[in-house]
Amino acid sequence: MLQAIRNSSRGLVAKIIIGFICLVFALFGVEALLGDRGLNDAAKVNGEKISNQRLAEALFFYKRRLLANDESIDWSALNDDQLRPQVLEQLIDQTVVYQRAHENGFFMSSEQIDRTIASMPQFQEDGKFSNDLFNSALRRIGLSGKQYAELLKEEMLIGQFVQTLIATAFITEPEYLIINRFLNEKRDVRYLTVSHDRLVEQMLINEQAVATFYQENPTLFQTKEAVDVQYIELQRDSFLEQVAIPEDQIRALYDQRVDQWRSMQQPSIAHILIKAGSEGKSDEAIRAQLLQLKNKAQSGESFADLATMYSQDLGSKRVGGALGTFDADVFPEAFAQGVESLALSGGITDVIETDAGFHLIQVTPAGDKGKPVWEETRQDIRNELALNKADTLFWETVNQLKDAAFNFEDLKNPSGQLSLPLQTTNNVPRDGLGAGVFSHKPVLDQLFSQAVLQQGHNSDVVELSESHVVVVHVSEHHKATLIPYLNAKPNAVRLWKTQQARLKHRQLSQQVMESLKQGQDIKAVAQEHDLPLIEYLAATRQTLYENPPLMNAVFALPHADINHQAITAVTDSNDDLLVVSVNNVVSDTTSTLSTQQKQLLKTYMPRLKARQHIQKAQKIWRREADVVRYVFAGDREALSENE
Repeated sequence: MLQAIRNSSRGLVAKIIIGFICLVFALFGVEALLGDRGLNDAAKVNGEKISNQRLAEALFFYKRRLLANDESIDWSALNDDQLRPQVLEQLIDQTVVYQRAHENGFFMSSEQIDRTIASMPQFQEDGKFSNDLFNSALRRIGLSGKQYAELLKEEMLIGQFVQTLIATAFITEPEYLIINRFLNEKRDVRYLTVSHDRLVEQMLINEQAVATFYQENPTLFQTKEAVDVQYIELQRDSFLEQVAIPEDQIRALYDQRVDQWRSMQQPSIAHILIKAGSEGKSDEAIRAQLLQLKNKAQSGESFADLATMYSQDLGSKRVGGALGTFDADVFPEAFAQGVESLALSGGITDVIETDAGFHLIQVTPAGDKGKPVWEETRQDIRNELALNKADTLFWETVNQLKDAAFNFEDLKNPSGQLSLPLQTTNNVPRDGLGAGVFSHKPVLDQLFSQAVLQQGHNSDVVELSESHVVVVHVSEHHKATLIPYLNAKPNAVRLWKTQQARLKHRQLSQQVMESLKQGQDIKAVAQEHDLPLIEYLAATRQTLYENPPLMNAVFALPHADINHQAITAVTDSNDDLLVVSVNNVVSDTTSTLSTQQKQLLKTYMPRLKARQHIQKAQKIWRREADVVRYVFAGDREALSENE
């Protein structure tokens, strides 16, 4: 549809239609044309909605995790349409477990979430929670504090539920005996290596066969299909030079950060408590006594000494009445109000009455520790403001570039109109081995698309990252052509030898396997075919641990006594074929697990067993769940399953 509009959008009728569509959008919204299909939900699990916004957030984090685990992954090559169904299934599984946790009485309070966030090292500065760091980190990933807290709550609740299930698992003594027999099993292992590289080296060149191979496989000896390209590349950082940040804006944001810091600071408090009716005194007498103590403290006597002497709070009087850092959620309302009135200035409150009795509270402000320092933060604030402005300019220019690239047949006009440099490069190959932006699959997909390569249009603007885009235009197409034989001969020889070695490799492997199956001794077979023979007598899993393919193949074979052999073949990491013979399998029941081995098993095996049970339970919960997925294909459809 987009291509059809592109091809005809310059006509008068097309412009009238497009103008009408824009007017309808402006007056009535997109629903006027599409109808209200309620497209805000991606799925429902037992009636609980999974919104498209939540799916988009989960997709973003999934891509970030992929990049964190493998830095070689190209962000732009991560196709949202391909990843979205997988991420949605993960969200459905997560929601099912979350619902089960709730049904079993698991709960996570907002106070627990707040404490967890405050304790996270990535949000701390000098060992204390930093609101600036917290907000900055969330801005980078596009989340609000509330959204992050909700995600963390769900993650923590599921973790608590799963860990509780894991903690209930255990291993019985019979299971220990089975594991013991499993770990101490011994096998005599002999194997031959049929080396692919060795066969390639030994292969003699047949000139006529190589020439015939060249003629029969012309597609292997062609020049690469390639294109000469014009392109406009935009990066957000290039806009930083155009940005000027007035000093008053830097100061205003600094003052805002200081205000935020102040709002997060809590004073230290200490108190003297005298309980109502103490020693038969009236309330007025107790108030008078506390006011006398306040006067003494203000006259220079130690509040801590007075608290130690007079306070009736047995928990705090031993430490001079100290109650630590103030937390408004912990104390009664009247007590909290008294502290908050002196939070910035400090001092001693008037007498405050609570259910516990009568209090005199000493409030010590938090001080300036951790307060943003102008000289230290000015440049960081300036850089932040500059990056935000550059980001705005970048995306404004990207949108202008999208329109210009769509409306013109090449990139010369967009380049001149937007004052953007027009770059050129030659011989960009289709195979993805180009340099820079031309190593990205989405760019190559655009370059070699029908619209760009054959019809001569500009490409769509390709987003390589959140701050890097490119638009391309093909100026010349170089089709693949056959390379003359003399120029292609070295490559033809290499490919022919590889092909012949592969055939020889297959034939030799089959001959060796057949000889062993007929009962021939493996040593004799090794001598007959000049193959290296390796032996491991009484081998355990630990013996072969460094060669996982071999170890797995050896211990997957059935038991064979000393007079018989079990045979298999496995390919190792070097692409060589290992032909394996195993016999004299012995289950050693006399050896026992060491104390260290038992301790490792007690730690590891119950967890493994529990995770297996949890996986089985998840499948059951999923089958029992009422899951509805929504797709958009011209109209809204609900795909319901009762799994």
